[in-house]
Amino acid sequence: MSSFADDPGEPFDDGDTGIEDSMTRARSILALFTSSAKSNLDGYRIQCVLRQCLDSLSETPLVETQGSNHDEVDEILVVLGHEHGRWLHQLWRDFPVKQEPMLAPSGGVIAEPLFWFPNQEAKLFSCFGNPKLTQRTKSHLEDFGIRVLKVVDSMEL
Repeated sequence: MSSFADDPGEPFDDGDTGIEDSMTRARSILALFTSSAKSNLDGYRIQCVLRQCLDSLSETPLVETQGSNHDEVDEILVVLGHEHGRWLHQLWRDFPVKQEPMLAPSGGVIAEPLFWFPNQEAKLFSCFGNPKLTQRTKSHLEDFGIRVLKVVDSMEL
């Protein structure tokens, strides 16, 4: 049995229908076709594009892992109002502020505040901005010992 189909429109069939084998054959045929003539401009272009694709698959893009504190504060000030900038910057300076959902020990989501942090005594504080929280939500937070911080609260935390 020959390794190529006699009819170019007929796929090669050696009894194995594995996709890996088909892809390996396709890559081999493509490599032979594109490198058979050095003057073949189309083959050269195809190889260049394929190399770029492989490079982009294997390279890890540079991604900023964490924004600066200033950027995080600015995003929250858009919601809270820029008049609270001094208060918010001091919180960021004094506490390990987090901007992620608050999770229970079981892994369930307790709440999704704008930000939250533990103070020096490990008491948890959360800030939701200015929306009116329902009594059920307030009770749920109290059950976990979480204090809801209002934007105007003093810095005595």
